[in-house]
Amino acid sequence: MPVRFSVDSTLEELEESEGFGAEIEVEVNGKEFVLALCYIVQALAAILATVTFAVSSCDEIPYVLEKFEEDERRVIRRNCRGGKLRVGFGTYEPISPVVFRKEGDYLLIEAFENDRPVGRERVEVREYLKAALGFLEEYLRGTKDRAYLTGLERVKELVRKSKYKDVLGG
Repeated sequence: MPVRFSVDSTLEELEESEGFGAEIEVEVNGKEFVLALCYIVQALAAILATVTFAVSSCDEIPYVLEKFEEDERRVIRRNCRGGKLRVGFGTYEPISPVVFRKEGDYLLIEAFENDRPVGRERVEVREYLKAALGFLEEYLRGTKDRAYLTGLERVKELVRKSKYKDVLGG
């Protein structure tokens, strides 16, 4: 698969640390783009925001993230303008921002570490959506957290309304 997300801890395992200490990995076209410790709420909000950006626009991000804390929404919304979305996936050791730009049916994804570019790849929007939605559905299975469930439900609604609705199957 051209895009892969993984987190080394479950939501249940992260409850004691209030979401800190998970390691997130994001690969694009077989290249590691992010490998860092993260705050899981921010990581999941970022993945939801990138899917929203890919199928719609920055304007829909507050709708998808409505149940998240105001700080999460504000930071992501502030970093979505001028045709690009910059997210950090909640990383803090090291801080690893990633910039997404839409180019027709492709996303240009650029990774940075310590303000230096460390990767740049293009991937089909469909492939990104399959990977991100697949990860979210699997990772969030069994949770009762309203912010996560509402975000996933709303982002899938946007995908259903887009030209990429086929990625949802059925």
